[in-house]
Amino acid sequence: MMMEEISIEKIGQIVDTSRLSIYRGVLMTESTAADRASLLFDEPLRIDALALVLCTKGRGRITCSLQSYDVEEGMLLLIPPKSILTTETGEADAESRVLLLDPRYLSDCNLNIKKLTSSIMRIMQNPCVRLTQSEFEHYRGLWQLLRGRIDDRAETEFRDDIVRSLVEAITYFVFELFLLHIEERQPLRTNGVSVRLDEYFHRFLHELSQHYLERRSVAFYADRLCISSRYLTTIVRRVSGLSVSEWMNRYLMMEAKYLLKYSEMSIQEIAYKLSFPNQSFFGKFFKQHAGTAPSAFRARQ
Repeated sequence: MMMEEISIEKIGQIVDTSRLSIYRGVLMTESTAADRASLLFDEPLRIDALALVLCTKGRGRITCSLQSYDVEEGMLLLIPPKSILTTETGEADAESRVLLLDPRYLSDCNLNIKKLTSSIMRIMQNPCVRLTQSEFEHYRGLWQLLRGRIDDRAETEFRDDIVRSLVEAITYFVFELFLLHIEERQPLRTNGVSVRLDEYFHRFLHELSQHYLERRSVAFYADRLCISSRYLTTIVRRVSGLSVSEWMNRYLMMEAKYLLKYSEMSIQEIAYKLSFPNQSFFGKFFKQHAGTAPSAFRARQ
């Protein structure tokens, strides 16, 4: 059975750990496009960790919860926990450095969580940035320093503190990088969508990614954003060209296809998991949006 959600602990169980550096809630690896030991397989994975992917050579494409990003050398991608990821092979010589941070481990670090939470909403508007040469070298240096301390398995009195401090430094450094790049890009906006509307839209997508399995009313998401349902409907349509309902359906279809293809759950079990009253309602919804019945879709995979 394909795992529905994968944690750092589970990755350590299914991947050759000689290729990984793992310490408590931190996992690091270097991967190539042809490397099947890579964290980011060809198959979709829901990773319960904050992921930082630095492309160090070549180029490829990563799809994160419906959004696709073309990454090439010098680009850094920030992926929030519980995102569904898929990757395309990209160039044969593509290489990347991946850092995964367990949210529970981060909560135990000496980080200003309130400030980071506020910042990540802005970052998710543009989660992929091209680093300057100086930024690239600084990040790579911090990455190498952290991996060196993790690979040094000597249990010294200060090992925990050193690793935690390096994780804190990398987290702050990365968030600062993204915010600086966002500030540089904002004056260049020419699509007529204000920064405030764009921020509301991405806050909506964040809330939707967390609650789409059980919450499907516009009012719920409007309340989460402290705005009216009518205003949320207007914002989402103006920024994305799609309605709130269309976004909800996209997320549900993404989850449905994932479960049909990679899980052993029955169609009835999938219907209940997606909060449909019964298998019949789920079947009609799926056929309406996929053009085929769930059973036929599964049979073709």
